[in-house]
Amino acid sequence: MTSPDPKLADTVLDALSYPDDPRWPTQNAAQQQLVCMSIVEGQVFNGGFHQVYFNDCHQYLPLALEGYRAIGAKDHARIVERVMAMVAEDPMTGPPEIWPDPDAPDRPESALNIGNFDDPWYALDAVRLRWLKSWYIERYPDKFPQP
Repeated sequence: MTSPDPKLADTVLDALSYPDDPRWPTQNAAQQQLVCMSIVEGQVFNGGFHQVYFNDCHQYLPLALEGYRAIGAKDHARIVERVMAMVAEDPMTGPPEIWPDPDAPDRPESALNIGNFDDPWYALDAVRLRWLKSWYIERYPDKFPQP
């Protein structure tokens, strides 16, 4: 297997539309997954998993999860899956903005914290993730605009 161009994922991503663009619905699933992975990664690196929910970007987690699975980024997929499951089971694991009781003064002691996944996420190999995205784009050129 040849090594993909390390800038390919970024180049393709620059050519794609984001969810607020009217062209978003015309993109195929693989393109939307690539964009959603980028959105989630930007949010997590800007403030952790709480930031994903605080900025109302959690709606992109399911497509990002599908994308991580498609490209073989198993560790990223596992973390996203766990975060989503924790919040689904107990919204108090997320930031106060999404708690079911907006008047709750503090996180209950029994609540888990999705922020516990920030450090394991940061420890993952970002260079390998970029490589996996570029490899996937090269492997399926019919799914992505070519530079």
